[in-house]
Amino acid sequence: MKEVIPDDKNIAWKNIAELSRLKEGFRPQRAPEQWIKNFSEGAAWRCLQSANVRMLLKTDSKSVGIRWTNKIEWTNFEVLGEVFCNGKVCGTFSCNPAGKIREDIFAIESIGENLWEIHFPWCAETIIDSIFIDKDAHLLTVPENKGDTMLFYGSSITQGYNATRASGTWPYITSSLLGIELYNFGLGGAAFYEKEIAEFIASRTDWKYLTVEAGTNTSGGYETPESYRKTLTIFLNIIKEKHPDAPILCFTSTYFIDHDEKGIKNNKGYLMEDYREVTREIIRTRMKDDDRIFLAEGLDWIGSSKYLSDSIHPDDEGMKRIGRGVADFWKKTSFFNS
Repeated sequence: MKEVIPDDKNIAWKNIAELSRLKEGFRPQRAPEQWIKNFSEGAAWRCLQSANVRMLLKTDSKSVGIRWTNKIEWTNFEVLGEVFCNGKVCGTFSCNPAGKIREDIFAIESIGENLWEIHFPWCAETIIDSIFIDKDAHLLTVPENKGDTMLFYGSSITQGYNATRASGTWPYITSSLLGIELYNFGLGGAAFYEKEIAEFIASRTDWKYLTVEAGTNTSGGYETPESYRKTLTIFLNIIKEKHPDAPILCFTSTYFIDHDEKGIKNNKGYLMEDYREVTREIIRTRMKDDDRIFLAEGLDWIGSSKYLSDSIHPDDEGMKRIGRGVADFWKKTSFFNS
């Protein structure tokens, strides 16, 4: 097989803002370095993880391979990356073992030109050294996707935590059902609606719709509900200033056993429901003057522990319920119901 460099002009990357060149290879990042340096430490780190990052190549090669490293160790579970050929799954690869250079080779029987898509695990910090195709094969131009994009922002639930496959995140499910492209900007444990994050989202011109999972990380005790009221308001103001006509859906947090079942308050003395109520008040107030902002209830999709893999994160069925719920909500709006 012959090597192809990851930044070859005929390779298309999805859900990345920058392909950063490092000593050990190329790292796909969900925010550029110039922005990451202004983010909080947690948000900066999560931007380096490959939630719904995909690499597309069109080739007449019957085999495609990657030499890569996952720099993050996940000892409690396994997440599978997926390989699609002409839209059908033709292989999988694990996020483990981490910290080692690996070569994963995938083969098909189909002869002729095929569109390959390598979908990396949402938990991996991916470093790509090389891509491989058959020695006598050619790379062709990947067809351009001219469709609309929805950007998703939220906690580890949005990033994909506990989905067992790369395509199992709820944003990917939602965008697939809506037939649009996605940009998953979920930041596990670090989605606090900071001004810097809002400015980054507002700076991007490649999205048409925005879906926000509101308040989940904050309800862990990052700030009080009243402080969160100001934070979320500023966050939305910054985005709306640059994207006044952008349709935005905010949904309240899904079920959290510690708060919703056991009644264990956070270190500020509040429950997740207190933050949900602030989100409702902010969005309902804005809806009076803005017909392009919407409110949905996360508890409508996951309102008990039945679809959780732990105290707060959805299992695979829970991810499907959120993904379908968000898609169904959007389909009821004038932007999709036609």
